[in-house]
Amino acid sequence: IKELAYTGNFGLDEMVPGLSMTVGEAVLSPTRLYAPMMWQVLHDFRPAISAIFHNTGGGQTKCLGFGEGVCYEKTDPLPLPPFFRFLQEATGYSLTDMARTFNLGSRMEVVCDRDAAAGIIAVSEAFNIQAKVIGEVTSTSQHRRALVLKHGAETVTLTSP
Repeated sequence: IKELAYTGNFGLDEMVPGLSMTVGEAVLSPTRLYAPMMWQVLHDFRPAISAIFHNTGGGQTKCLGFGEGVCYEKTDPLPLPPFFRFLQEATGYSLTDMARTFNLGSRMEVVCDRDAAAGIIAVSEAFNIQAKVIGEVTSTSQHRRALVLKHGAETVTLTSP
């Protein structure tokens, strides 16, 4: 099965720049479970929440499957974690390709009323989960959905089919 084995530029035992783990450890690290935190968020703020996205299986573009006539403007995202910077440099993927495939460090997103954001952030931080307001949802024309994603100096705009 040699032709099916990993043959990238980095060995699985090489260290990821900026992390204290190897490439293999980073790729196989377990996913954080958000159930206890989300139970509390839903218990305290359910009437103020209009959507929740767990950005797996579609990355940052998962939101494009939901809503009508909305634009998800993610213009102040969480910083890109070291592993994703490493992955982008190693693969040469564009921000568009990265956004379609990976969560880019923003694993869970809650779309809520502006007045509820501070309370939801406080619940997240009580569970030792970094959280912040990363943008807003605005309206678009023609019942389409759009995503504006900014990371660093780069901005991409994607629309639903």
